[in-house]
Amino acid sequence: MLKTSVRSVLLWLVIIAAVSAETFNAILISLDGARRERLYSMLAADKLPAMKQFKTNGALVEIKVEGHQTETGPGHAEMLTGLPKEITNVYTNPKYDAIPEGLTIGERLKKALGKDNIVVMMVMGKMGYMGARSPAEFTETEKDSWWGNLTQPYINARKNIDFWFGDEARATDVVGAKGITYLQKFKDKRFFMFLHFKDTDAVGHTFGENSAAYEAAFVIEDAWIGKIIDKLKDLKIYDKTLIYITADHGFDKGEKTHLDAPDIFLATNDKTVKKNGTQADIVPTILTQFNIDLSKLEPKLPGKPLNQ
Repeated sequence: MLKTSVRSVLLWLVIIAAVSAETFNAILISLDGARRERLYSMLAADKLPAMKQFKTNGALVEIKVEGHQTETGPGHAEMLTGLPKEITNVYTNPKYDAIPEGLTIGERLKKALGKDNIVVMMVMGKMGYMGARSPAEFTETEKDSWWGNLTQPYINARKNIDFWFGDEARATDVVGAKGITYLQKFKDKRFFMFLHFKDTDAVGHTFGENSAAYEAAFVIEDAWIGKIIDKLKDLKIYDKTLIYITADHGFDKGEKTHLDAPDIFLATNDKTVKKNGTQADIVPTILTQFNIDLSKLEPKLPGKPLNQ
């Protein structure tokens, strides 16, 4: 009888440990157009205190963009689906169509965990190739001047997730503040949130990646990352929330372009991340932390988790 009782207690301890180790929440943050070498130099100069926390207490690995142009549209499509352009339909910034239903990380999580068991939020800083509008949502004036497809990439994701805050150009201050509002609102729920910070890209195109303004944009984005960390700690949910910070593409050295800028990064408080990889590896890394069986996903993800 005693041995049976001891075995039962041990079994329950194993179950409790497994549940405790399971990822409860995750936040994915994109620093649009953030050049990896600039990130490194600013970290070395102690200019990015929030990002430094991840390098010191989590992981900072090198990521490569492969298989598509180093542009915002295809970069985010792969970042958010883990799939190549031939499947996402997002080939370049002006050449895109709707990403097929069910393929974004938020939709995958809703299907795997149950639509009522996780809150999914996406907060965008750009429109168009980062948008979710249908042709019916455009005015005739807009149709005459629009430079891309009227069916935008995230139209299916928008209807399948809980909260979409997009289809306008927004500075990091607006996106970050909205993210904090969502954290406050859903602190007692399981959640996945995507935040898109556009300032590094916008400033880089205007002043160049070697400018003081480009570094200032990094500082602004880092400050909002710090505010998100502080809010998670205030709400007492930091310890059960994984944060992943990456970029859609880098920037050409000393230029105002990102024509050939495949060098990006992944910074995270996920201490299981151990190796460098490609942009396609980000989604499987996050999904495995939610204990999702990648072998059962269709279409198959070509990337591999960075913690295996």
